[in-house]
Amino acid sequence: MGAHVSRAALALVAVLVLGGCGAKKLAKQGETFLTEGRTTHAARCYRKACEKRPTKSSFQLGYARALLADGHPDDAVAPARRALAEEEDGAAALLIEALVRTGQVDEARALIKVALEAQPANPDFLELSAREFLVRGQPRQAVVAMKKVVEIEPTGPRIAYLAWLFARAGEMPRALEAAERAFATQTDDVAALGDVAAVFLLGERAAQRKDTVRELQSHGAEVLEQWTEQAGRAQQVGDQEGALRAMTISVAMRPDDGENQGLLGQMFLARGEFARAIQFLESALQTDVYRVSWEQANSYDEDNAVHTMGFENEAAASFCHALASAHEQAGHKPQAAAAMRASLLIGGNDAPDLWLEVARLYADAGDKKAAAHAAHYAYGKDARHPGALVFLMQLYASVGDAQQAIGYGRMAWQVVPGDPLVALTLGDLYERRNEALAARELYVIALQQHPDVGALRAALHRIEN
Repeated sequence: MGAHVSRAALALVAVLVLGGCGAKKLAKQGETFLTEGRTTHAARCYRKACEKRPTKSSFQLGYARALLADGHPDDAVAPARRALAEEEDGAAALLIEALVRTGQVDEARALIKVALEAQPANPDFLELSAREFLVRGQPRQAVVAMKKVVEIEPTGPRIAYLAWLFARAGEMPRALEAAERAFATQTDDVAALGDVAAVFLLGERAAQRKDTVRELQSHGAEVLEQWTEQAGRAQQVGDQEGALRAMTISVAMRPDDGENQGLLGQMFLARGEFARAIQFLESALQTDVYRVSWEQANSYDEDNAVHTMGFENEAAASFCHALASAHEQAGHKPQAAAAMRASLLIGGNDAPDLWLEVARLYADAGDKKAAAHAAHYAYGKDARHPGALVFLMQLYASVGDAQQAIGYGRMAWQVVPGDPLVALTLGDLYERRNEALAARELYVIALQQHPDVGALRAALHRIEN
């Protein structure tokens, strides 16, 4: 019996030892892959090592590092927490980075505060503070934090990131100055060179951007592709600032790529940076892949309109729609209307509601001819569309064409009988033609359905007195 127990115990010990050896081998292999930049393989090895030895905090730390490098900060949070709980060196910085990149800024700031209280001049934690400020939407505070980093450790990568932060804060002269300084350090850090190229792109320094890209190309053809992939991964986990940074670098690498320029414009639009959004969306639409569609849409002749012109392009239509939104929010009403119409033409979209939106944009811009054309197109697609009928009634009333206004008003009244707006507009037109009884009938019917509308009561009182 004793011998049997002893043999079982020895077998268990052997399994544990072999399992431990296997885990160490996997972790070592993961570290090698990470050094070589094969981040997906590294993460896979570390994951297997952690499965074999879940209590080994150094394996958890390596797993978190690999996941962050591979663009999965959301998955890196848990192993980074485990490593920090065991007080592994470097775990706090990894956890903070994962939290910042997933938008968990409050917890990140609390950890940064603790770290900087212990090490106030630590450049790594100061840079993490800058990143946290940027994600929080405070780029100027990010610049202040990063300037402290550069004072302590003026390396190429640190200066390059400061240049990017200056650009995000809208301080382009200082951004360009920092980018030039970073490039002059002759850094071979790919990420730093990417930041430099991005700043030169935003600052419209074509020659310097090309010089930086040539330097980046010397690191291998795969460098050209990695930024677009990083942008996609960052967007998937909600890292909008990371996605914007990566996509800007991608466009700097390949400025003739219309799709990436358009995507970058949409990213700036989502951040509320309308001038940048307009810049890159318009640039995208002028690249070879979209230029024909864009130019034909802009040369559209209202007097000889043919809506299916054989230049449909779904991506171009999407970028035009984003451009319309950017112009509208920037207060550029004529450009917003033209871009919205181009979006519908390029997309081959006949939806009355969308053409009516074009009509409203043109009306707001003061182009009543274009507004009428778009509204008539919406009406042509749906002769009982209440929005189109009401819009045409109001438009013709505004230009003094009472006959047309009354005609569309009567059709609108048939579609939405009792509508207060139709009653008031059409009633006013009747009053101007001395048809008080017709106007009174409209006001009475509308008031029965909408007794709380004071303007109707006032109009009825005016007629009856």
